[in-house]
Amino acid sequence: MAMLKSYTCSKCAGVLLFDSDQEFFDCPFCGTKFSAADFHGNEIMDQAKECQRKRSFDAAKEKYYAVLENDPDNFDAHLGIVLCELKVISVDDLKDRKVLDGKELTNARRALMSAKRQLHKDQAAYFNKINDLVNIQVKINRFENEKNELLKSEEAQDMINRKLLEIHQEQRSNDRYELLKGWPVVLILLPFLALTELFENPATIAIFFVTLVGIVILVIVGVNRSDEEEDEQYKPALYIERSLKGKIMELDRNYNAEYRKLDGLYPKLPESKNTRSEQAETKENSSVSDSDIKTDEMIICSKCAAKLFLDKKKRVYECDHCGVAYGVSLFFGMPMEKALNSINTGFYGDAEKRFDSILMVHPSDFEANLGRILCEGRWSKISDIDLTDDVSPSRVKEIKQRIADASQHTSFENKPYFENLNKLIALFETYSTNSRMLDVINNAVEEFDAKTEVFSMAFSGPDFREKSEAERKSIISRSYAYQAQNKKITADFSTLRKTIIDMRSDSPLTK
Repeated sequence: MAMLKSYTCSKCAGVLLFDSDQEFFDCPFCGTKFSAADFHGNEIMDQAKECQRKRSFDAAKEKYYAVLENDPDNFDAHLGIVLCELKVISVDDLKDRKVLDGKELTNARRALMSAKRQLHKDQAAYFNKINDLVNIQVKINRFENEKNELLKSEEAQDMINRKLLEIHQEQRSNDRYELLKGWPVVLILLPFLALTELFENPATIAIFFVTLVGIVILVIVGVNRSDEEEDEQYKPALYIERSLKGKIMELDRNYNAEYRKLDGLYPKLPESKNTRSEQAETKENSSVSDSDIKTDEMIICSKCAAKLFLDKKKRVYECDHCGVAYGVSLFFGMPMEKALNSINTGFYGDAEKRFDSILMVHPSDFEANLGRILCEGRWSKISDIDLTDDVSPSRVKEIKQRIADASQHTSFENKPYFENLNKLIALFETYSTNSRMLDVINNAVEEFDAKTEVFSMAFSGPDFREKSEAERKSIISRSYAYQAQNKKITADFSTLRKTIIDMRSDSPLTK
């Protein structure tokens, strides 16, 4: 473990120790932990970019997410996460569409959705355009997959070749029928021609008819041989491959056209704002006066639940049971105002720490309990909670656990509030689960459409069309229940959210 002693704890003034493995600062006196990003936002960004440059995309993502904990509107961090999901080093790499060939793009789509939801409209437009590129690539990947399946499967090629050959032979026969359908009239007229003066000699008549029959036989034999040679060389599966290549080339041109629009959408970024901890150094580092300290307050240790005692200098609360200590500034000097300021400006990590400290003094505090729930969901107030599927299941699970904690500790009159909030999150969770299932079904439909596009060239006709439509409807029908449930959830969610807001309209965390 590498130790740095350059920083002091903002809560108890103790020297912080740095754990280089887990990348956090640990206070040995009060037990508080600070993310390295609290102090080194710019350095963490540089480290993330370096990891990304070395193609260590998972490590880079972790660092970008750490930056977003303290700077949730950081455009470069959101862009870095998207690029890591695309497994590319920079946006310039996207100029060559082939860098995305064959890649799974579902997580990239979710990262794009999250960025668009979090950022300003001007910045979100840039991610919208990247999303357009991803959608084009998804189509290309599916055509490529079908083309590759067609080429590597001899059975599929033979099946397509046989079917298309049958269609070709039938069409050829029809064309010849149209060409020769007037010949029966000529054959009927031949006997009358034989009765004319040109054919008075029976031998002449015989020679004429034998010659005519011989010519017909030679023509038939020649045509059949030509047909056999043509049929042997007829490989329509190769034509289908060329057709797919044509479609891919068309999508490739669309991709290049959309990529050229990216530069014009790059937003003018504001000057990078300080991290919450840097703001704390300039705005909140003043010491708490003795008059702010309420010595009669009972403060419970968050580690062992024992009572804390104020030291003689009135600077630190100490736990006689487990030995940790907490600076008085953690509990006094307008902690709620500081917490509300952090959550309203999107510094959810800092806000969560402050709400936790308030609950050590007042476990039933309504705003503190609600605040730590909102922090986990990355919401600033109840009205911000909206139906989406870009909140991970693990985060939803933690939100529900925090609601359960709040329900346990809150006052009796506020219990119905958290019960309704639990119902709201249950609707949110079901909606998210349904939306993910709908994504799976939509992907299945797109894959089926791509496959049908290939085989429709060989099996065009009413039977194939009816069978394909029936199979497609069968796939889509799996989504009906999810769509119907989500439609009802949307209405119930809106009504319940309004009810929750009205229950505590006096709270700064509601609307």
